[in-house]
Amino acid sequence: MENIKVFACNSAEDFAEKICKNLGIEVGKRDSFKFANDNSFVQLKESVRGKDVYLMPSTSENVNDNLMETYLKADAAKRSGADKVI
Repeated sequence: MENIKVFACNSAEDFAEKICKNLGIEVGKRDSFKFANDNSFVQLKESVRGKDVYLMPSTSENVNDNLMETYLKADAAKRSGADKVI
């Protein structure tokens, strides 16, 4: 399990925590918020180089914002050297 990193989107934190608890790993540390002009900011606070990264998105309220956050996290993981982003 040391080759896996799981990151939650803001709307799916509880879901990701339950999955990670069952896997015996911790949820990845990340920052994500919206600026005053409604632009999104995402930063992964852990190294993902050579890891398989799993993103836990949600399609609850604000679907557009949730999908954009997921896309930005996927892009950040790939640019940081993740082997796979799922």
